[in-house]
Amino acid sequence: MASTMIDLLEKLKRQEEVIKQQQLQLSEEIELELEKKRRLEKAGSVIKLRTQLDELMKIIETPNVPNNYKVILHDKQIAYQNDLNNWHENNKIGKVDKERQDALGVVVMNLRRLNAAEAFRIEKLKREQGIVGHRPRDTIKDNITIKEYMNNLSEISPYTINSILSRDGRDPLKNLVNTNLKEKVYHDILPLFTTIIGIVEKQQLEINALKTKKNTTRVMTGT
Repeated sequence: MASTMIDLLEKLKRQEEVIKQQQLQLSEEIELELEKKRRLEKAGSVIKLRTQLDELMKIIETPNVPNNYKVILHDKQIAYQNDLNNWHENNKIGKVDKERQDALGVVVMNLRRLNAAEAFRIEKLKREQGIVGHRPRDTIKDNITIKEYMNNLSEISPYTINSILSRDGRDPLKNLVNTNLKEKVYHDILPLFTTIIGIVEKQQLEINALKTKKNTTRVMTGT
């Protein structure tokens, strides 16, 4: 009986030694991860990234690029005119399409409504900015955010954009379909910054969890 108990005790001691070795190895691994955390904190990586992100957001959310909504209206007008011409050509050869004719009628009414709303908005801006009449030296300040600018561009057909960009001279519409604006760079890299910050913050959460494990291990091993 005593021999069996001694054997059991020896077995428990060996198991305890193995557990302590495993705990020591885990503690060392955790220490390496905590070193990453200390380096992150020393460099202030997350804080720096978050600060830069905030600055980018200010640029993106500030109305500082020209309103290009008029190009959307221009694009809609071109599309309507093309459809109308096609309808006329079909009529000439006897392909009468009453349904298409009705649809074009709806389109032209919508265009008139949109153009009237835009004209009203411009007149309101003039009054707010104290612009009276049509003096050439007066320039209406009509800016939008880069996000709105890019969203508007997405609604304009590539054909219309290319047609405007290929025009000779200083066509004012060219500046309204410009994809080389410096603000576009910020607009494009903002999601990347957000992703990077999310990864780093997740890593820090994992490191904090490892720190808790390390403290628990120290209590268990008495170190």
